This record gives sequence, C-alpha cells and structure tokens, in this order.
Amino acid sequence: MPLLSRAVRLSCWGFHMEVKCDKCGRNRAVYFQRYTGLRLCKGCFNKYFIGKVKKTVMKYRMIRSGENIGLAVSGGKDSMVMLHVVSRMASKIKDCSVTVLVVDEGIKGFRDESIRLVVEACRSLDLPYVIGSFRKFFGVTMDEIVEMRLKISERRLRRRPCTYCGVLRRKVLNELALDEEVDKIAVASNLDDEIQAFLMNVTRGDYARILRLKPVHEHTEGFVPRIKPFRECLEEEIAIFAFLNDIRYHYGDCPYLVEAYRRDIRNFLNYMDVKRPGIKFSILSSLDKLREMLEKIYVPALRTCKICGTPSSSEICAACKVLKELGLIDSP
Repeated sequence: MPLLSRAVRLSCWGFHMEVKCDKCGRNRAVYFQRYTGLRLCKGCFNKYFIGKVKKTVMKYRMIRSGENIGLAVSGGKDSMVMLHVVSRMASKIKDCSVTVLVVDEGIKGFRDESIRLVVEACRSLDLPYVIGSFRKFFGVTMDEIVEMRLKISERRLRRRPCTYCGVLRRKVLNELALDEEVDKIAVASNLDDEIQAFLMNVTRGDYARILRLKPVHEHTEGFVPRIKPFRECLEEEIAIFAFLNDIRYHYGDCPYLVEAYRRDIRNFLNYMDVKRPGIKFSILSSLDKLREMLEKIYVPALRTCKICGTPSSSEICAACKVLKELGLIDSP
C-alpha cells in the first residue's frame, strides 16, 4: 500500500505528536493538510472530506431526486471509498437509488479478490450489485486477449493491454447501466487522475481528449452519462479517509499494468505539490478554463457505430475497433 504509507507519513502530526485539532480544539490531530496548514482530527477530517464530495455533487448537479445512480466499483481504494460515501449521500436524496456495477475482466489471481471485497461491502451496506464479465460480453477474458494481441502480425498495430482493457471495460459498464436502467454512472476518478490525464494530453498535443475531462458528461442516446464525485478530491486524502474509517480495499497493481509515462507525470506532480502545496488545485482550475475555451471552437460530431450502433466520434467505436483487430468480430 505505497500511497497509503506515504499519506500516513505526511500526516505524522497526529500519529506521532499530541497535537490538538485546529478545527475543534478538542481531539488529537491525525492529519496535517499541507495546502491549508490545518491539523485535523478524525472527525473533522471526515466532515471536511464528505463535505467536499457533497459540494462537488451539488455544484454540478450530479445526483438528482428520482435517479438510479450506478456506482462503478472495482474494489480499489478510490472506488471502495466512493461506494461508502456516495451511497450514503444518495440515500438522503428523495427517491434516489444506487446500483453497484462491477466488471470482471478475467485477470486470474487479481480480479477475483477485488470482486470478493466489493460483494462483501455491498452485502454489508445492503446495496444491489450486478457483475458483467468480458467473457459474457465478448467471449474472451483479459488473460486471453493478452495472448491474442501477440498474434497480431504488425507490431505497430499491437495496443498495450491497458488500452484493450480500458476500452472494453467502459463498454461493459455502459451495457450494464443500460440493462439496469441506470441514469448516470459514477466513476471514482480523483483530482490527481484528472490533472495527470490533462498534462499527458497537453504534452501529446491531444486537445480533443481534454474535452472529455469534465465533471459530468451529457446524455446521449445509447450512452449513459458519467459523473465524477471525487473530481476535486486528492488521491492522498481518499487514502487517508479509507485508513481512518477502516474501509477494506484491494491493493496491488494489475499484472498487465504499463504506465511509464503516467508514472513520470504523477511523480512530477507529487514533487511539485510538496514544494508548492495546492498546485494540483490550480492545475485543475487551468484544465477547466482551457476546456471551456476549447468547447467554444471545437464541437466533435457524434456518429453511430456501424457495427454495434452506439454513439461514436468515428464510423466504428473504440470497442468494436479493438474487437475487430483481435478477430473477435467481422467487418460490417
């Protein structure tokens, strides 16, 4: 649990010194918030964190009365905290319900344990859940896809395992949401995720992808909109919340994970955040301002995938493209 260990080290004000909370002045501080200079006890930190999520949800009107919210939960730290926080938040909204959406990619020795933790949490919180697998939707597992990609003759056409997995995972989530009549899919993308993707796209000159880095996606026929309740939450503070509240989650990297470029961006941002606390929030603000300007001059036209019929920016959607490359579907 490297991130949690780092977060705990950064919060040493509370764990190694008898320092009182700057908010309530009564309880022992357990977390030092570098960008505000505040030392917070468990109760005040929880109140702050939940309040930040609630503020984000309200600001962008992510959850409304009468909606069925699908929580995309993988079993990792971020999604398990989202499961606990957002489900309780939704329960206080009139006629609002929650359905937990779980994707089984079929990664032996990795996904089994995380799904077990998700199912246990859902039963404990009395939440309905549904599991969709790559095997069911595409006829293969991720393990098999990794083997199949090696048979693609031209090396330049081989995609990274993460690309196949991400594209197909989004497809399964959307299909599950449609089947369960979900109004919106909540994903656990945090502030760090957003600004890492932002800087990666800027350095690659891929401004079209920056348009996707928004808190709420609009409704499109055949595509369930997504919301990001944790978009303004630091990954470090999500880890602290999980630790302080004994939220169990699956940790450890996927055996197919290859993210050298993102890791470099992450390390750079963390280094800058230590030297300039609060810089991550400034970068998120810059992202939103740039995206708003881009939206005025660039409006991508949506088509319909000629293979599966779902909305797409090209003739064939990303999922059908990779399935076609792997020989799992035929050309139309």
